[in-house]
Amino acid sequence: MPPSRTLAASLGISRNTAVAAYELLLGEGYLIARQGAGTYVARVLSDAAARSNSAPSAGGPHGWPTIVSVVRGRMSKMTAAFDAAV
Repeated sequence: MPPSRTLAASLGISRNTAVAAYELLLGEGYLIARQGAGTYVARVLSDAAARSNSAPSAGGPHGWPTIVSVVRGRMSKMTAAFDAAV
């Protein structure tokens, strides 16, 4: 994943919004952060992420969502909700 400053600039959002979205996705198990090495999409979803009702319903094998579609969907919802609250 891009650094939070890069993501914020490319989406035209505040860095705080990007950081909040990353923190949510980290907490839900969609992303993994390694200090000094960056933030990556999790190869395997955590139990909490797998149970999430907010995941898209198609896109991957056997109708399972691809992790990229899940992350994009969650990022979009988070940034919209955060920006609406500000």
